[in-house]
Amino acid sequence: MGYIGNQPAETPVVEILETDFKIGEDDQTKIDFADANNINFHADNPKETVLSANALTPGTSDGTALGTTSLMWSDIFLASGSVINLDNGDVTLTHSANTLTVAGGTLATAALTSSTITASGIIKTDDSTNATSTTDGSLQTDGGLSVVLDAVFGDDVSLLSDSAVINMGAGNDVTFTHDGTTAYITTFNEHYSNSSIGSLITLTADISGSNVRLRGTPTIGNIKVKFYRILLADNESDSTGTNSKVIGAVTVSSTATAIDTFLDESGSATGYTAAHYIIVGYNSGESGTPASICEATVVTDGTNVYVSQGPMISTKGTDQLILSVVHDGSSTVTLKATSTSGGSTTVNAYRVHLIRGEGAGSTTTLNTFAKASFRSAAYNMQIVDATDETYELFELRVTHDGTNAYVSKFGRVSNAASETATISADISGADVRIRGSISTTNEHVVKYVRRVIKV
Repeated sequence: MGYIGNQPAETPVVEILETDFKIGEDDQTKIDFADANNINFHADNPKETVLSANALTPGTSDGTALGTTSLMWSDIFLASGSVINLDNGDVTLTHSANTLTVAGGTLATAALTSSTITASGIIKTDDSTNATSTTDGSLQTDGGLSVVLDAVFGDDVSLLSDSAVINMGAGNDVTFTHDGTTAYITTFNEHYSNSSIGSLITLTADISGSNVRLRGTPTIGNIKVKFYRILLADNESDSTGTNSKVIGAVTVSSTATAIDTFLDESGSATGYTAAHYIIVGYNSGESGTPASICEATVVTDGTNVYVSQGPMISTKGTDQLILSVVHDGSSTVTLKATSTSGGSTTVNAYRVHLIRGEGAGSTTTLNTFAKASFRSAAYNMQIVDATDETYELFELRVTHDGTNAYVSKFGRVSNAASETATISADISGADVRIRGSISTTNEHVVKYVRRVIKV
């Protein structure tokens, strides 16, 4: 630039403050300051971007893209606690220490790759694809599946391996193993003295010709095996031993059918407290002629009765027999079976019966009478403890109102200051019961004469 005349002194420009000041290519592509406290950026006429206090925004909502498909930004750096807000809060992504939280909507992805996925809520898939293999279901894993609580399945559970095993119990107390044959076996309640060696033998079963074979493979050399075997056929006959009973063939159906009964201790001096059963079932009319074997334990307190069933192994793949038990309210326990194979299922069983016996402080039913027939009873009762040479004679009066029983003891004569037994009365089912509780382990013999008065 040249000058005519004297050259003026240079004065630096310190600031330009004008609201109508513009910088740009033309009036369509420019930077202006027309809006108070804002800097506006125009490109090809539209106001594309606005810089205001603490915000860089598009000129209009949804008006300017950050990059294009061919010109993309590099990295983006956001501070701790930053929020990405979509559609005025419809969905937000919020940062906190080591966490990115999605709120207001659903995070949808075609694929998610992560070393670990941790969810504080429910992980749910709405896909209804059925699983026919290990790679086509709506939920797939290339490894194992660990579940702490119950697992509920709405349809079939398929174990594809011919050597698949179902283990039950913390120590694999019950094991269901499929070995590709038509013989079935389960092992349970195994105990061993050397935990470093573990089980000494692995048991399997198969069929060879006309025989079913129980086979064992030792886990160490030179072991000796001893065992007790109970064989049950499909057509056993009833027989009773000192502590056991064979229960002959009983036909059961889909309705609970009695397969065995026994008296509890209150109903007989030779009654039982509990019984352990081995039960087999067979149905020749159902497809595949399924068979099963299971164990069951029954215990009674003289009023109530309880049953525990298992383990069961069945060629059906599901339980063939469902057991239940009832007490008649007096002294008889009845074990019943319901067949999932329907009618004409044959059941045979082997029973070992057990008796608890009376101990110190135990209560025994001494006598009963029907509450519907008799209102009251009078007893002359004698109790003898031969061990301590204690003898006692007294009278009892008992009455009831249909719900509760009442007893009075009087006229006691004895060679001992302390009573040999505490007498009580109650109602159990249809009966009024006279009961006695002793305070020693000695045997006490009770004799009485009874008179009853009808309702």
